Amino acid sequence: MSNLPVPYYYSQYTAKERSYVDYMGEINKSICSEIENSTNKQIAANAIFSGEIKSTLINNQNATEKALYNQTQQIDNTLKAGFSSVSNQLQSGFSEVSREIGVMNASMNMAFASLNSAVQESAQTICDRLDKMNDILNNPSLTKSRELFRRAIVSYNKGFYEEARDDLIEAINANRTDYISWFLLGKTYLFGTSEFSTVIDLDASIEAIKNALKYIKPDAKTYEGARGMAAEICFYLGLAQQTKAMDLLHVKNITECQKYLVQAEDSYSQSWDYSHEMLEARYNSARCKVLLDNVQDALVDLVTVAQKDTSYRTKIELESDFDNVREVINYKFQTVFDFLIYCEVHNGVMVKYSGPGGNIVIPDVITAIGESVFVKYESIIGITIPSSVTNIGNEAFRWCRNLKNVIIPSSVISIGDYAFDGCLNLISVKLSRRSILGKNVFPSDLNITYID
Repeated sequence: MSNLPVPYYYSQYTAKERSYVDYMGEINKSICSEIENSTNKQIAANAIFSGEIKSTLINNQNATEKALYNQTQQIDNTLKAGFSSVSNQLQSGFSEVSREIGVMNASMNMAFASLNSAVQESAQTICDRLDKMNDILNNPSLTKSRELFRRAIVSYNKGFYEEARDDLIEAINANRTDYISWFLLGKTYLFGTSEFSTVIDLDASIEAIKNALKYIKPDAKTYEGARGMAAEICFYLGLAQQTKAMDLLHVKNITECQKYLVQAEDSYSQSWDYSHEMLEARYNSARCKVLLDNVQDALVDLVTVAQKDTSYRTKIELESDFDNVREVINYKFQTVFDFLIYCEVHNGVMVKYSGPGGNIVIPDVITAIGESVFVKYESIIGITIPSSVTNIGNEAFRWCRNLKNVIIPSSVISIGDYAFDGCLNLISVKLSRRSILGKNVFPSDLNITYID
């Protein structure tokens, strides 16, 4: 078992070989080997994180750079896999890896999630602001709760998980709505194994993180920092639920496994709703959907994250959970990215097109066609609009003189002014009666066929 590679997450294939506790034990062994050469656990977190990236991704990309952790050598190159949040600049004698709260991209993995203290520090800063807003500092029992939380962080970062757990439980007893303590308690139950103790309990982790989410929601409605923390909480809730699903798969309880996968997918979706910078939540949502045989929606998730962070194209290629749908993913990526080469897209809205004409098939990652995108594009003879599109902007296809046939799906809510005006060879258009039309959308003599 110790010779098996440790992947980014506890996947379906890992679950076939070992339980989650054994999996985390393997990660802990790797971390301990780094700690032997370091007095700072955050340095160890950075080392093991970057080490996993090198062994799993960089070797596959035939990279030659190797990060060196010492005080004398400067790192000149970034990792070839393109992981944007990994900084290989020499800082205080080690390579520092950090990120903002509510922002999570392709650099995330299980070891980094369990050890990175930058987010904890950011969360503490946010919590301090909220404490001041809510006048917690003038309440002695709540002040005690916060002191216990800070002590728990120290124990957590040192791997003293039993001590961290006990302090967090006491902090919560002093302040039941202390969501930052609930959150760290959930992470303690999720990741809590070290050379000193093991407190992993996935059911307890899920329950604690659910409470964290429950109690942060009011603040998340009024304070942006709390929204970022809520996005983090939802991500870790999804991670705990997905991990529980894979642990159930390990014991061949398929029914319960699928139930937790559905819950995890919902939690990841909530994380994305709180912050569209939580790319890893969208990525893991795709992992859940593939395991639930919802491949088409998973493809939309994967294209979305790969558009925002090209590093995901490498990560997706190496993700074992996608092995059974590898050909479908590759075909989707080829067709979508071949099209997007010629496009400028902002948050799903196509605002510019400079590609070839003929029969154009717009991929389903596009949610709207902006104003004048295809205006005077006389080489277009046909256009296929996907059901993902809800709006067509003003003059979007105006003066496309050779455009002959258009089918507008019922998903399109509105079509802007002069959208197809001047399309002199347009033979027929099919659209929904529910679509709201602007001024002079079509040539006056055009025959319109309604699809509903």
